[in-house]
Amino acid sequence: MLDVIHWDLFDQLWAYLLNVAEEVLNSGKGETYFPDQPLKLHMKTISNDLMLYNLDTQNKILLPKQVFFSALLTGALAFFESLDRVYDYHYHYELNKIKDLKNKIGEAMYNQLKEIVNLLEKINNNGQTNILPVEEFKEQQDNLTDLSVLLADMDKLLKKSKHTDPNNAQDIDKLLLEIHKMMISLE
Repeated sequence: MLDVIHWDLFDQLWAYLLNVAEEVLNSGKGETYFPDQPLKLHMKTISNDLMLYNLDTQNKILLPKQVFFSALLTGALAFFESLDRVYDYHYHYELNKIKDLKNKIGEAMYNQLKEIVNLLEKINNNGQTNILPVEEFKEQQDNLTDLSVLLADMDKLLKKSKHTDPNNAQDIDKLLLEIHKMMISLE
């Protein structure tokens, strides 16, 4: 979606992309010009699941909103963490914004799942169809709760991993064991 002809001041461009993502998540649409080129980027929510991405030099692209923002924020996080290490922690604002946007996206995905389960339960209870037995709806609600706990635990583990000394074998073993336990719980 961006290639070498879309060169620019990368740190500023990443920050601009974060601002547009925040606008889209808050109001449904956002736009920005590239920092050092007359290129305009537009993003607009089409539905809960889809968004329209348009760069002046390209055709409009319809994208899955959650997937796009998750990928964008993962890239932005890697970029700003690298800069933050090199430039002695001058990118806290951007890193905090990424964290807030990731939380907003995760919360939106969780709420959508919860809404779907509630809708299916409502349809089932009204006798319109027998999608799942009542016990299975309770199980789905429990799964959503488990997912919420798992996401919080993964966040804690990721934070912990950033402070783990890669040369300390005992700390690495503990971290790997925690990751293994978490992966097993997904099965």
